[in-house]
Amino acid sequence: MFFLGYIMVPYVAFISLRSVGIKVSTISVPSFFFIYYVLGAYAGILILYYGLDFHSILRGATDNKIIVKMFILSSGTLMMLTCGAVLASRSKLKRHTGNSRKFTTRPLNKFSILFLFLLVLISAIVIVDYVRSIGVVPILMAIGGQAGEAVNARVTLLTSNFQSTYSMGMYSLFARMILPLVSYILFAEYLQYHKNSIKLLLLFAVALSIVGSVIETAKGPLVFYALGLLITNLIVGGNRVYIKNIIVGLIIVLIITSIIMPLFMGSKLSIYETFIYMINRTMLGNLVPGYITIEMFDDGEFLLGASFPNPRGVFPYKQYLLAQEIWIKMMRPTYASNQLYTAPPVLWAELYANFGYFSFFLALFIGAFIAWLQIALNKIPFSSTKVGLSAWMTLYFMGISIKGVGAYMWDYYFFVVLLIAISIMLFQGRGKFYYSIGGNEAKIK
Repeated sequence: MFFLGYIMVPYVAFISLRSVGIKVSTISVPSFFFIYYVLGAYAGILILYYGLDFHSILRGATDNKIIVKMFILSSGTLMMLTCGAVLASRSKLKRHTGNSRKFTTRPLNKFSILFLFLLVLISAIVIVDYVRSIGVVPILMAIGGQAGEAVNARVTLLTSNFQSTYSMGMYSLFARMILPLVSYILFAEYLQYHKNSIKLLLLFAVALSIVGSVIETAKGPLVFYALGLLITNLIVGGNRVYIKNIIVGLIIVLIITSIIMPLFMGSKLSIYETFIYMINRTMLGNLVPGYITIEMFDDGEFLLGASFPNPRGVFPYKQYLLAQEIWIKMMRPTYASNQLYTAPPVLWAELYANFGYFSFFLALFIGAFIAWLQIALNKIPFSSTKVGLSAWMTLYFMGISIKGVGAYMWDYYFFVVLLIAISIMLFQGRGKFYYSIGGNEAKIK
């Protein structure tokens, strides 16, 4: 019965999503969000239920009563997310969305290209300043054959007060947020028009993005950056995902992981072992923290939103650092008080810790919000800027499924990126912002 229910829940969810045009075979914010949810917040429950993962057993994730509760919470959240997306997609806003692919804008003009060049140049300055500020650079240590020291340097960097400095903030904004967006826009432009000037700027942006991604020897940023380039290519090529595209994507991720794991971590895993590690990390990396979350809040004393950010203490509560508390519980008795690492739970676990089973209703609004994002994107005429923004937003918002909504609240960086994309569209429209309604092009003067 457990296995049957486990199979049926995502099947019903994807059939329902397909009925309103959200298909796994096309690239969109909701399609990637739901795929990533199933992979990172749902699929691994079967592995935990049958005790197939040794590392999870070592972490104590062995109580099938808790695992069944995980299944109830994850499947219930998935169905409510689906209901929200379906309802939003059937709204009047959806029905008035035109086929924006018809309204193709001109190539990027000189003002847009100059603006993109300035963003790349500022990003380069920010990255150089960041390297100067941290002193010990993990990637240089790794390249020098000191993988163990590089790991320690990265942990020290991530757990120190340096995370709250101006240099770190600017690095996070430009290297991790703005530079990928610029790269995707330039890549989309080059794929369509093949201009040498765009090619040179694109190569500079890609090289800089790679450097910015690997400075701290983290695997994720580089993998997701490469995935963003692949998504950009697929959108320009018709926005269809075929089996061969999935295979190519897996090969790219496998190659990158196989190269950087020995370099960054001193790992000596074979290609097969690296592949198993990737699957394990994707399916169970945030599920075990979810298991711990249920253990911590099984008494019914929920946080009532206290784990959500409280910028500058404007709200009448003290923020409960849920991801940090979970990590402390996971690491005991080896926990060291001078290490402030985190273990973020998946979306359904974060919602449960705050609101219990009432969190299902909040999931309804999250699903609707994810669908509305794509509806808004569909109103923008097809252009390189739209392609780049679509690829960036697809990667950005799919992370909610495994990081929770708390990590996305009061994210000022997102609004900066959105403002940059709108600015480029205004440059391209010569001060006019174009969108489509009911199949007709309109503009805001």
